Amino acid sequence: MRYSGVSIADANWSSATVVTNNLPGSATILTVAVPYSGGTAYFALKSQSASGVSSALSNNAFWPHWNAYLPVILR
Repeated sequence: MRYSGVSIADANWSSATVVTNNLPGSATILTVAVPYSGGTAYFALKSQSASGVSSALSNNAFWPHWNAYLPVILR
């Protein structure tokens, strides 16, 4: 999971700030504290299978926004 001050896309994924690189497979909620100085903070994530196959980039969730959810489906 990463965040940025601009919308996150594949082109700028590597420059977005890493929130975490590891989540247990059973995680349903992740609570994080990130620096916020106003404006919009965008969040996105990718998942990776045990065999190293990465998912597509999730939709961007953003703050300020009420109840932002980032579903990930790895096919």
